[in-house]
Amino acid sequence: PSNKVRNVIQVLLQVAFFREAEDNKKEVPLCDIYIPMPMQDYSMGSFSQADEIMNIGIEEGRKLYPRFKRLADSLNAIYGVPEVRPVRLPPLQPIQISSVSVEGTNETTIDFFLHTMDFQVNKSYSMGRLNAMVRKAYGTRYYSRIVYALIPQEDGTCKISFEVEENPLTFAKFSIHYNRFTGVGLIGNITSRNFFIKNSRSLVTMNVGETFRVRGEHLQYLGRKKDFSFTLSTQFDRFDITTYNKFRQNGLYNQNYFVFDAKLQYSPDRRISVGLGRKYEWVYYSPSITTDLSFKGNNDFETSYIFASHNTLDKNVYPRRGLKMDAVIERVGIQHPNLQFFREDKPVVDPDTTAITTSPYERLVLNADGYTRISNKSTLILGMQSGINFNYRRHLMNEFVVGGLTRTFRNQITFAGLQEGIIYTPSALALQAGLRYELFNNTYLIGRANVLLTNFVSKSNFFQNPDFLTGYALTFAYNFPLGPLEISAMYSDQSKRLGMYINLGIAF
Repeated sequence: PSNKVRNVIQVLLQVAFFREAEDNKKEVPLCDIYIPMPMQDYSMGSFSQADEIMNIGIEEGRKLYPRFKRLADSLNAIYGVPEVRPVRLPPLQPIQISSVSVEGTNETTIDFFLHTMDFQVNKSYSMGRLNAMVRKAYGTRYYSRIVYALIPQEDGTCKISFEVEENPLTFAKFSIHYNRFTGVGLIGNITSRNFFIKNSRSLVTMNVGETFRVRGEHLQYLGRKKDFSFTLSTQFDRFDITTYNKFRQNGLYNQNYFVFDAKLQYSPDRRISVGLGRKYEWVYYSPSITTDLSFKGNNDFETSYIFASHNTLDKNVYPRRGLKMDAVIERVGIQHPNLQFFREDKPVVDPDTTAITTSPYERLVLNADGYTRISNKSTLILGMQSGINFNYRRHLMNEFVVGGLTRTFRNQITFAGLQEGIIYTPSALALQAGLRYELFNNTYLIGRANVLLTNFVSKSNFFQNPDFLTGYALTFAYNFPLGPLEISAMYSDQSKRLGMYINLGIAF
């Protein structure tokens, strides 16, 4: 507190104690009243320093505890030990809302704002329910600020007054991203709300650099409460993918990938979503550096799926608590491959080698990441990733790709200890445990260990992999305005190689 606030508190304490002493004809020594308060300047603090500021306050409180204890003992000797009631405030009762007003809606409407909260007049709401409704409206990202006040009415009900500030309907963002797999890229995004139709969001995102990626999406809110949505999206990626044989580089492929996706989603709150969809996928491979056995061509197929997601993370980057989980069940339709196989740059016509299955099959994808804070500076990290293609033997171009520390592309399963693309498998289960320790503000040391099981449901006829792998990574990370910078050392017991991994910024 400032000198002025400290002096006011000092005077109030003296007045209160002298009044008690005068009423009871007792004397209270000034030494028991004077409480020096530490002077700290937190005018330049930020929300990220909240724990640090609280720890300083706790430490200063411990220094002052003997003075407070002596003061309490002195008062207890005079007036006796007071009765401590565990619950001092009366329970809050639901409040009936008889009328509502909303100020600040220019680009949106009052009805849209109230409907996103499912707010109705002449109903009773608790404080917790009102706060949850406000967070739900804030989660639409149409609003940057929502404040409400309850105004008592003569009949015992309340009027609720909302004051909102809207986000710009159209805005652009730019960032830089780098890692070993995608190389250097400049990412740009333009997002616009209500551009084509009211109650919608449209966006275009592009990555230009060593890897080219572009994505477009249109989301349309449906229903009175806007808890249903319909999304159309499309994406095109062009990657250079290194291939490996027994953990050693032996080839390079150029991969092009295109998807068009349509899905219907239901979100009862801003943490849970379920839905169904259908997508068309096209994949093209062309070898730049050939291996002993290589292939060139494309495959396309349609996929129907249902999905569920749950997210309670306290923040997107380096969360300290919460759970994020995504589950997808898919049925892949008939494939239409157009492939040529080569051995030492010569076409292969042997049907035992080139035969490809085109029949439909099912697949399951599950990703879960949990974070638990175990101290002021330490966070326990637990993760699971699983991908299973059922009855996947001589199918091609839809395997799960193991490796890397950053989720970057489709069908990827990250694994501490291996670079991207070292393992291709139709079934994989990865379990990871880690510990993140905050060395300084926004500076972290992260240790990870994981195990990987492959080929336990389906086994590919084209890729040969170990059934069990283990790996580790130690990461130094710094979170600054461009995004996190992570420098990692990785090791796998199977490859027996020490590797480096660098990631800068948020991936596409």
